[in-house]
Amino acid sequence: MAKHEEIKSKNQEELSQKENDPEKGGDEDSIIPEELLEQIPKEERGKVVSIIRQTMFSGIMGRRNPIADKISGEHITKMIDESAKDSEREYKEKKNQRWFVFGVILIGTALLIFLTLYLAKDNETTFMNILIPILAFLGGMGAGYGISKKPSVCQ
Repeated sequence: MAKHEEIKSKNQEELSQKENDPEKGGDEDSIIPEELLEQIPKEERGKVVSIIRQTMFSGIMGRRNPIADKISGEHITKMIDESAKDSEREYKEKKNQRWFVFGVILIGTALLIFLTLYLAKDNETTFMNILIPILAFLGGMGAGYGISKKPSVCQ
């Protein structure tokens, strides 16, 4: 094990010397400023430089998405147009949903008024038997709506 460490240390020193020597092809000065290089221990300089070179190389040769290479300006324009159309559809859908809810509330209110005016006078027990479930349903609907709008604690 000690022999392996000795060989590894020797190789790192040779690599460090090679990289520090401009005649041997080292261009370390362009990668790391001299004042930073002096602060790094000599036995670690080779590792640091090789890591920086690998990082720089992987940044240059980063993997690209093949689909992204084929996207042109026309595609982007089409995507923007489709997004605008989708926004318009969503707006219309919300508008129609609001009109539907308004209609349901209007019909429900008219039914409640009708029941109150015509059944309350003659058949009070029948009116109460119909009114109690309707009010319970509306209360449950309102409570469910309120709970759905309240942020959940368990998220």
